[in-house]
Amino acid sequence: MTARPDPEYAHGAMYEDYLGFSFELLDEYCQVLHQAITQVDSQHLILSPQLNLDDFPTWSPYLEVYAKYFSIFMINMYPNNWQYGLSPEVVHALTLIHERTSLPLCVSEWSVPSVDSELYNNPSKEDWSWEDCMQTQAERSTQASAVALDLYNLPFMVGTQWFEWLDVNSTARTANRGLCDSSGNLYENLWNNLTSTQMEIVGYQGY
Repeated sequence: MTARPDPEYAHGAMYEDYLGFSFELLDEYCQVLHQAITQVDSQHLILSPQLNLDDFPTWSPYLEVYAKYFSIFMINMYPNNWQYGLSPEVVHALTLIHERTSLPLCVSEWSVPSVDSELYNNPSKEDWSWEDCMQTQAERSTQASAVALDLYNLPFMVGTQWFEWLDVNSTARTANRGLCDSSGNLYENLWNNLTSTQMEIVGYQGY
């Protein structure tokens, strides 16, 4: 058990052996999961595990395995916010996932942070999301609406979920990810923008 080296390079006999085993392992996992769910609930769609789009190069070789067992492909996607809306790279990656799996997609986590929340002032609690921060809550709200509309306009997207209700504010880390701050105070500009965007989508659908 102590002599199980990971392959150092993405080629060669050791890597090919590792890759073959990883496909067998994932296929077995997905098959068992699918069987367990359908035995107790055969009348509903089965969602894939949530995969982080930042790790796309790592799990993209296995897309066809996931496609065999699940009804909707679940993605955690946090925009880099270098521009308003989704970047072309993110749109390309989401489109590629749909094309290779033939499955509808759902973004199971997404949100937009801002530095003026003052949740990024303590280096000891530094959260990775600071790299994706807007400067103000007004910019954050505008970007959130732009991303929501871009996701809606992807024809294979069937749903999205904002992460999360309250800001992250623990002893370990802080992050401006909530619709409210950690005390439950609503970010009204963000809420109003997302509500207006949702109503625009609902109105377009004719509901």
